[in-house]
Amino acid sequence: IGQAGAISLATSSGDITLNNTFTISQSGGPFSGGAISLATNSGNITLNGSSLRSVTFTGFSGRDTKDGGAISLVANSGSITLTGSNLQSWASGSYPEGGGLNAGNGGAISLITTSGNIKVEGSGMQSSSYSPAEEGGIGGNGGAISLITNSGNITLSNSPLFSDSFSGGGIAGKGGAVRISARNGMISSDSTVNSFAFSTNGASGEGGSVILEAVSITGFTVKTVSSGDKSGTVQINGSDKLLIDQVNISTAQEVETCISNFGCPPDEPQKISLGSKGQAGDVLINGLGDLTFRDSTIQSDTRSNNSAGNISITSPGVVSFNNTKIISNTSSSGQAGSITMNAPQVQFNDAASGLFAQTSSSGVAGNIILQSFGSDSLAVQFQNGAQISAATGSTGQGGSVLVTAPQTILLTGNGTISAGTSNNGAGGNIQLTTRD
Repeated sequence: IGQAGAISLATSSGDITLNNTFTISQSGGPFSGGAISLATNSGNITLNGSSLRSVTFTGFSGRDTKDGGAISLVANSGSITLTGSNLQSWASGSYPEGGGLNAGNGGAISLITTSGNIKVEGSGMQSSSYSPAEEGGIGGNGGAISLITNSGNITLSNSPLFSDSFSGGGIAGKGGAVRISARNGMISSDSTVNSFAFSTNGASGEGGSVILEAVSITGFTVKTVSSGDKSGTVQINGSDKLLIDQVNISTAQEVETCISNFGCPPDEPQKISLGSKGQAGDVLINGLGDLTFRDSTIQSDTRSNNSAGNISITSPGVVSFNNTKIISNTSSSGQAGSITMNAPQVQFNDAASGLFAQTSSSGVAGNIILQSFGSDSLAVQFQNGAQISAATGSTGQGGSVLVTAPQTILLTGNGTISAGTSNNGAGGNIQLTTRD
């Protein structure tokens, strides 16, 4: 099989619609998959029951592969809609019987519009590098996935995103970066974003970063994992007041992937538990105004001898937690990560809300830092038994809770701050400091 050709559909002012269409640019061995692009200046792009695939694979040929091709949908001033459709860019090495070991990189997948909406329903996107050979195949990197609109909204329903590198017994590459950006709009989803690097023997590059940008983010599950290095950083940026609702972020211990040359349907991923391998990534959340969490969990813990990731939340306004937990715990010998809150005012509004950097094993609990941001004072309000805890329930040492402000610290309400011990581990410290 030779070099795959590019596939391009373009119009200046009309719509592009694909109904029940299968489009593939495929090559094998030392050649890359061809690029696939759909572009319109002022129309809409619609895919119904269709697939776009750019793949390179060798099957049983015993040769290494090059890269999957890029897949690009661009509607400069229109909307992009995918229903029951799949976008896949794959680079896959040989099966073990073939003797070929190494796979190239997955290609980039991008959906971009200036002012329209992006709606993805019952669909999937996957950019993967897959080396199944157990003899020591080397996987390339997962490709970047980007969904970007400047002034529209983005909706994903039952539509998982995967950017991954997999090796059956050798070294996996890096997971690809995933960016979903509606800077002046809303992002809503009931789907999972996955970026991971996984090898059955643990050797891999880093998990890919995930960036979410919007005024309101609802319903996401985000997982970024590495079996042999640090999981990717998850970053959420708000362009004004920011609502984070029903969002679950994990940078730790489990991945879902599709172990086959051509992926799998969106509702049939395979779960892989990493156990004690890999290291959790960091989570950064930045708002430009008030920041509200509702019915969410942000978690970067560790179950190994590696440290958990750090979690940082920054806002110049009021940060409000409603049925939301921020967690960086350890249940092994690795240290829990730190949780840092930069804000002038923090509210914990119920018993189900709190900050937790605890230990239930020999690892040291993390520190929790609350410090004023953009103000001389810091006000922390508790309701209905909310908690801040860097305590230990085992042999590991408890962490510290550090509260600082230039002039004034005000703690009010019904809640608990703890850095103590309920076992043999030494408790940590609770320290309140004003600098002036």
